[in-house]
Amino acid sequence: MDFGKIADPTEVFEAADGDASALVDLLRSKGPLSRRTRNALASWLSGEFDAEPKVRGRAPNRGLNVSALKLEMAKVHYHSVRQRRGRRSTSERVLIAVAQRYGLAPDYFRNQLRRAQPRSAKPNPLSEARAFREWQQQKRRTK
Repeated sequence: MDFGKIADPTEVFEAADGDASALVDLLRSKGPLSRRTRNALASWLSGEFDAEPKVRGRAPNRGLNVSALKLEMAKVHYHSVRQRRGRRSTSERVLIAVAQRYGLAPDYFRNQLRRAQPRSAKPNPLSEARAFREWQQQKRRTK
């Protein structure tokens, strides 16, 4: 699993908060930008970070652990396989294969999929703005 694909784009968040040095270094590097970093950069440049209201109260504690990351990556993988294959394979076969690949029990994975909202192909730009506001509040709380 590549956890870099789901990590917060802190370089973009720091630039939006006033310190662009990390983002400049990232853009000048020869490495590729993750999809999440590109989405956050586009959201920031289009003004969506300013449109998102500031978080009131305490920032939610979203402590990610390995099992939560496995589950999220499995959900994304499952929906991408289903979208790519269409009706050529049964969803049960795909579900079992993805659950085994990520080390999850098929029944647990099935229940989590039922509880989850359907994934859209287009990412929600406000989610990056909301993540920025939560990161901003978390940063201020740790100072």
